Amino acid sequence: MPTFQEQAFLDEVVAAAERIELADALGDARRAQDFGHAAPADPDIAEAKAAAERLRRDPGVINRICPALRSVSDDLGTIAKTLGTALLPLALTPAAVVPVSALAMGALAVIVARAGVNAICPKAPAKAAGGDE
Repeated sequence: MPTFQEQAFLDEVVAAAERIELADALGDARRAQDFGHAAPADPDIAEAKAAAERLRRDPGVINRICPALRSVSDDLGTIAKTLGTALLPLALTPAAVVPVSALAMGALAVIVARAGVNAICPKAPAKAAGGDE
C-alpha cells in the first residue's frame, strides 16, 4: 500500500495526465477555430512530452512498466497510477533514469493510453509447449 506521500504523487500523475489530455484537446479545437494556426504551447507540457518520449524509447523503462500495464484497463487514470507506481522507484534511485516529475509520467500515460499497451509493450515471449522436456 502506498504511503501518503506516494499516494499524493500518484494523484498528481493522474491530474497531470488529465491536464495534458485536456490541453491537447483544447489545442486541436483552437487550431480548428483559428483556421490552422498553432495555439500557444505550454512550455512545461512540451518539456514533459519530450521526457515522456525519451522514457518510451528506454528499454529499461519499458521492461519495468509493461508487466504492470498488461493487467490494467485502458482508462487514462488507471494507466497513470500504474505508471507512477512502477516508475517511482526508478525515479528515486541515485542513478535515476526517470525524472521525478508527475507531468512527465502523466505525459507517458497519455502516450500509452492513445497508442495502447500492445503498441508500446513488446509481446511476452511465448512459452514452449509440452512443459518440462
